[in-house]
Amino acid sequence: MINANSIKKTLHYYFFNVGIIMNADETLLVFQKLAVDSQQSLDMDRHKILVGDAPNGKYFRTYNQREACDATGLSHRQIIKIIDELGIDSVDGRKFCIDINDIEKIRDYCSNYARNARGSEDKAIVIAVSNLKGGTGKTTVTTTFSTGLCSETDKKYKVLVIDLDPQGTASMYLKPNLSNDDFTVGDLLIGNYELDEKETFEDLAITSCYPTNTPDLFVMPIRPSDRNYEVLSKKRQNDAESKGEEFVVYQDLKNIIDSVSHAFDVIFLDTPPNFGALTISAHFVANSIIVPVLPSQNDRDSTSKYFDFLTEAYKVIQLLGHNGYESVNVLPTAVDIHSNAQTSIASKVRVASANNCFSVDFLESEAIKNCAEKQNTIFDQSASEYDATKQSLKNIQNSTRTLIYALEAQILQIWKKDRK
Repeated sequence: MINANSIKKTLHYYFFNVGIIMNADETLLVFQKLAVDSQQSLDMDRHKILVGDAPNGKYFRTYNQREACDATGLSHRQIIKIIDELGIDSVDGRKFCIDINDIEKIRDYCSNYARNARGSEDKAIVIAVSNLKGGTGKTTVTTTFSTGLCSETDKKYKVLVIDLDPQGTASMYLKPNLSNDDFTVGDLLIGNYELDEKETFEDLAITSCYPTNTPDLFVMPIRPSDRNYEVLSKKRQNDAESKGEEFVVYQDLKNIIDSVSHAFDVIFLDTPPNFGALTISAHFVANSIIVPVLPSQNDRDSTSKYFDFLTEAYKVIQLLGHNGYESVNVLPTAVDIHSNAQTSIASKVRVASANNCFSVDFLESEAIKNCAEKQNTIFDQSASEYDATKQSLKNIQNSTRTLIYALEAQILQIWKKDRK
């Protein structure tokens, strides 16, 4: 008869010796080593990225002559003439090469009208990119749309991304050179700062919006430690309730938005995948929402539950004084056009969302993944500098540009409506 205890001892001995079974101390050492090795690997990749000439340590996007013509709508002869008139150095070795700052100079020079899209009376559009389901592409949507608004449109948009997700992926994309001396949104929310003489909170908030490698695109970053704000908010709420006082959870973020909104046309809020203080605050201060949805039945089901939850949550936000959203857009993301199942689900999502959905999807593309490996969006590079299949980058840029134009049309419509 087989002795169960004997087998258990044998298996324990075997697994222990090959490293599969560990005691608590050995387990802790494994986790510590994984943490150190993972961070070292990330740091090595980041050092490779941080060799550029842009304020965030990355490279400015460059254009060859054909790309420059496409970006400005000029012919080859016209662009050469204007480059000479502006004194732009367009030669890199033997090749024509200018960067995105030069493109902006050419657009300004050729424009017969004011390129600024926002009038003095128009309020900033604050867009919360939100879904409680993780992995739906919130950060990809946030960084791609914000970069696209600044680089792919004829008009000028000054755009700010406020990263509210403590994982900090948007911060890594837009400010990979974040240092310990830089202020984050968490510092402003928690009060982890001292104002200099005559410096105001508004001054500090503006200087905490850092330039990126795309003209007119700024980021207010976050650190993993900023998740402490959730704990602090809960403590403040408990303290207020114990004193019979009212606790306004969104006020800290509202103070930041109020301090910087005059300086930006569009503000994107990249939210965490939970309904804590940061997400509640984002939903309150926003006047528009984008909800990314992956084209899978599980994500479709999760998003449906999210809308049920958001319905109840918004009743609370409404009681707090929210005046309603200018727009709510559902956006199917990472849709593989070669998959009948995904395109079918994306279509069902659009039909179910009726007038609250973009008319096109954010498509799946290998180019998005390749760019992400270098912490770039698809609008951070031109095909001429892309080191993989160039047509794949062109294709996803073209399809996503349609989404950028759709968002721009909504923004302009909101401003037009508010002027009446």
